[in-house]
Amino acid sequence: MRNYKNVMQKYLMGLASKQRNILVCLAALDDILGRMNAPIQRGVAVAAAQQVLAS
Repeated sequence: MRNYKNVMQKYLMGLASKQRNILVCLAALDDILGRMNAPIQRGVAVAAAQQVLAS
């Protein structure tokens, strides 16, 4: 999981740090973790990011 975290940090810190890319990345992560039955609240991260980006 650590390598995945590093990839995500580098991706989001680079030129890809556009609002659309952040939301797509969070949605994909939400989907993947949900399929893995990870103990997450689905949709919460995307909704929170949309709220922050809108302000």
